[in-house]
Amino acid sequence: MKYFLIFALFFVLLISCLKTQTTESAQDTEPINEITFFKTIPTESFMTIVNDNINNPDYVLIDVRTPSEFQSGHIKNALLIDFNSSNFNTIIESLDRSKTYMLYCRSGNRSGQAMEIMKNKGFTGIYNMQSGFNEYQNLGYPVEKN
Repeated sequence: MKYFLIFALFFVLLISCLKTQTTESAQDTEPINEITFFKTIPTESFMTIVNDNINNPDYVLIDVRTPSEFQSGHIKNALLIDFNSSNFNTIIESLDRSKTYMLYCRSGNRSGQAMEIMKNKGFTGIYNMQSGFNEYQNLGYPVEKN
């Protein structure tokens, strides 16, 4: 009987410790509500994501080239935000950080820099087209002109 009481007491203490540990670790861990990513991906992968989300308002396609580059040809439905303009940061600040942004430029350089700026400003989801609009055209994708 004595051993049974010792064993029962030990068991109760063990269960209460485990319950306390589980509760404490659940409180220490914040739930993950969003996925954060910043990826430079090949043109084909980039365009697959663009085409799969053509009617999705949570995906925004941004061309960071100059207005003259944009006028000479761009991807359909792209929004022009000139990386070299004096108000680039102001425009970026006004964007919804909860959306996913698809960035491209001529070669991938400016859009890569834009991705870093946006990352530092608290954006959470950005895809950058690795080799830019030059490769997009070379692969034969359609070009919009205004």
